[in-house]
Amino acid sequence: MTIIGALVIVLGFIILINSFGVMQKSKLVIENTQAAFLTFLNKDINDLQKEIALQKYAKVLFFHFLLITLYCIIAIVIPISIIWLMDLLGIIALKNVIDTTCSWQFLALTGFISILVLIKIRKNE
Repeated sequence: MTIIGALVIVLGFIILINSFGVMQKSKLVIENTQAAFLTFLNKDINDLQKEIALQKYAKVLFFHFLLITLYCIIAIVIPISIIWLMDLLGIIALKNVIDTTCSWQFLALTGFISILVLIKIRKNE
């Protein structure tokens, strides 16, 4: 039952991250960072124009940072809360689930599976 609880945490996190669109927002961060860098290198505009443009990029990037952070917090809190409620009901021990989730065997296995899934996703794009 402990391994199922650990899988609920990991799979729940992945599903929620995906449903919140965190990966798409991360791509926007990369695009905005590249655009800001190109603005910084642009020799056709003066320093004041660069500063104004870079401040706009900084605000957008900071907003995305806050949003991604919030979504990640929510994505981890929800699955752990489910396990916590199950612990309160005596169905499963939260400590055991956390211990399993943090074990090197579980981390290695889920890491390996994640890499395989990412490779498959990249090939389909």
